[in-house]
Amino acid sequence: MEGKLQIVAFDDDPETLDWIDRGAITATITQKPYVMSYYGLKFLDDLHHNAAPMPTWVDAGTVIVDKSNLKSYRETLATRPKLL
Repeated sequence: MEGKLQIVAFDDDPETLDWIDRGAITATITQKPYVMSYYGLKFLDDLHHNAAPMPTWVDAGTVIVDKSNLKSYRETLATRPKLL
């Protein structure tokens, strides 16, 4: 089915990125873990210091990775500290 069916994956594990590079996967949608962490800590701080109301929904964003931005995405990943 290669070339007849477009595959879109979810997450940025190395194997998925390799399959994008090979052309078997068209794209992948990834989350922004640093943005999620930022908002989580910000809301905890707001609760502790201000007792502020919390939003019911927060969009931390996503990134679509395909062949056009795969190289720069991998370079960006290599510069980030590893999450525990």
